[in-house]
Order: sequence, then C-alpha cells, then structure tokens
Amino acid sequence: GAVRTLHKTEESILENMIFPICPPPDCVSHLVLHLSYADNRPSTENHDGESISADGDKRRDFFENASWAEGYLSVHRLDGYEIGSQGEQSAMDVMEKEEPEEVAKRMKIFRISDPRRYSMWFARAWAWRHVLNLHDLFDFDFFTFGRPDLLWLIPVPTLEFFKDFSEDESTVWMHDAYFSFAPDTFAFIQNFEAANKYFSLPLLVQKGGACIGGPNFDRNLTISRLKIANIVTDDDDWCSNESEGWSEHTLLRKMKKVSLTDRYFPAAAALVREPANPLCEPLRPYYTVDWIKHNRNNIAHFACL
Repeated sequence: GAVRTLHKTEESILENMIFPICPPPDCVSHLVLHLSYADNRPSTENHDGESISADGDKRRDFFENASWAEGYLSVHRLDGYEIGSQGEQSAMDVMEKEEPEEVAKRMKIFRISDPRRYSMWFARAWAWRHVLNLHDLFDFDFFTFGRPDLLWLIPVPTLEFFKDFSEDESTVWMHDAYFSFAPDTFAFIQNFEAANKYFSLPLLVQKGGACIGGPNFDRNLTISRLKIANIVTDDDDWCSNESEGWSEHTLLRKMKKVSLTDRYFPAAAALVREPANPLCEPLRPYYTVDWIKHNRNNIAHFACL
C-alpha cells in the first residue's frame, strides 16, 4: 500500500504485529512488501479520489533494523508500481489477461467504475501473486495482512490464540471496531486455502461480491465511462444504496460467498495520517473521523504524530 506514515509505524509493526505471531528461534517470518510513494485518498469532491504524487524524500529501505530479525525475518520487496501510474494500469492489464474472459470483464467493470477502491483491492491481489510463488518454496503455517499506516499500540495475540479460538480452518480474524461487517485494515488467516480466497480479486468482483456504487460516487460519470468502454452492466451489478459499496461491506459479502468465517478481537491499533492542517488537532470533529470503542480501551481510529 501507500507508504504514508510507515516511518512512524514501522517499529510497531515489527515488534507488536510480526514478532508475537512468529517469534524466533522457532519461527521465521516472510514479509512481502508492495509499497507506493504515491497515494490516492478519499475526496468528497472527486469521484476518483485525491491523487498525491510520489515523495522522493520518503524513499528508504524499511524493516531493516529489528534487533531480533536477523535470520528470522525475510523481507521480499516487490518491483511494484506507483498508485495512479501507467505502471499500475499495465499491471491490471496483466492480471486481466490471465483470467477467463468473463472474469476479466468483471474486473474491467470495477476498474472503470470505481478506480480508487479498485486500486486498493488490486494492490493486495498483486502482492498476493508473489506469495503464491513463495508458497511453492515454503510451507507457511499462518498468514497476516496489515496496512503500512497502521500503528500497533500493544502486541497482538500469539499464534496459539488464533489456533485455539478459531471456529474452523476458514476463520479470518479482524478487529472489532465495527463487527456488523468486515474491517479491511488487517487480517489474521489460518491457512493458505483461506488466504487465497481472502486476497482473490476474481472472487471479489463476482456477482454477490462487489457492486457499482459507494461513498463519493458519481453515477453519471460512471455510466459515461462504461459506455465509452463499450461495457454493458446488469441491474444487479449496481449497489442498491451507498453503504453497499463500502469496502468493508464488499469484503464481508465476498467472505460469506466463499465460506470464510469472520471473527473479531479488540486490537489496540490506530490508522496514522499526517494532518491536513499545520497543527495536529485530533479532538476536532473534522479530523477525528471515527473512534474505536472497546470495553477496556478507547483509542482514536485516526490519529496524528
């Protein structure tokens, strides 16, 4: 994903997310990194979001300095693309050519109609392609997914917790900030089969998964773009209301359709963003977008450092 505030969150990802799940000397972690120095963020005024160009000052090799990592953390850096670039479009072309015609058409529908959210889903599927290659070389026991801008305030539960309390081998663990649908900020996944379904883009865009619509959505612009691309949609391809197009709702529908079990736990983690204003004012309503509320802790979902 976008680097954003990884220079602030890197240490917490190493110490509070990776290490508790896979501590040495009994475990070796493989970290697959697909990072972009450009970004695309939601905008109430622009259907395609707000594009942010690549920042050369932020370029650095992340995850190189963990005290415990030598010999126990293998970092795989993908030769990826910048979000919003021609390289991203070329990568999307590659994946579409690998799929059957009907699946490729479904991918094209959402690539054209909802480019910002599709870009997010595609980046995760693109990184998973590399994991598929690694799967031929290593026998992985467990899979995790996390955003680069997620700050882990305390250690996550151990691998034994997830194994002992999972309902079945198809269980995907997510945070309980809003458990009426599936948060897409991180996931802890039992095995390869479940992870392969979770990250699959073809399964996401199938009917009953993604729908055309969502927040900050310009219907007329989308209809025009689909017409120019000579793509015909069905009535049931469109969301019946705005919330159906939220990425969290989309993810839960996909999980249910492919028989993944959703479970939740109270993780003390916060999305960290650089403030839009010169001063960080996290208590102002326009800046603190949401709150995670637990019985034992209240932490800002969006915070600034």
